[in-house]
Amino acid sequence: FSRTNKSGAFGLTNVDYTDTLKILIKNQIYKVPIEHKKSIIILLDAQSGKYTAKEDFELMYKAGCRWIEFGIESGSQEHLRRMKKALTPERAEIDLKNCRDAGIITLCYFMLGYIDETEEDLKATCQLLNRIPFVKFISSLFTPLPGSEAYDILVAQGKLKPITSLNEVLNDSIFNTMNANYSKVPTLDLKVIRASILWASFTKKTFSDDSVRKYSVF
Repeated sequence: FSRTNKSGAFGLTNVDYTDTLKILIKNQIYKVPIEHKKSIIILLDAQSGKYTAKEDFELMYKAGCRWIEFGIESGSQEHLRRMKKALTPERAEIDLKNCRDAGIITLCYFMLGYIDETEEDLKATCQLLNRIPFVKFISSLFTPLPGSEAYDILVAQGKLKPITSLNEVLNDSIFNTMNANYSKVPTLDLKVIRASILWASFTKKTFSDDSVRKYSVF
């Protein structure tokens, strides 16, 4: 924040914070000087549920925050448990609405095709997206990265061959997300739903509740 305080002197109009563990503590937000609050737009990566009160987001807005990105990943509580995500769809929905009410634009990331994802899990994700039409979102297909817990699980299950060299990393098919599917949902269905999610978000013109309801994803 000491650098943020000097940003006006350098003519900066945008500050991007991505360290979710160290920023947006309330006493730090208060340190942003008042004369900069109208000129600084802070882009943030954040975890839903970390800021529990509507006043938290109002305080962020006053400190200059105009955009927050959340890694929600799924609308299914059971699937979030498998992914070891410490949040609930209900909490995420509340946080997103609080952001909207505070005047903050939100972008959410959703991951499709994670290990053992079911059609019911996918349906719950689409239903959540339809309840938050004011949010912009991005969907991705799951890729098991070497060194991650998910990757180790797939190796232990015999679904992936362990990678032992850099050449294998560069050439391995797991990085072609269109060919990897470790969920219980047919690959074609995953691709169609992902395309629908991306299109629904891409075609949004505003971030109000009613203006984008016709672009339901499911």
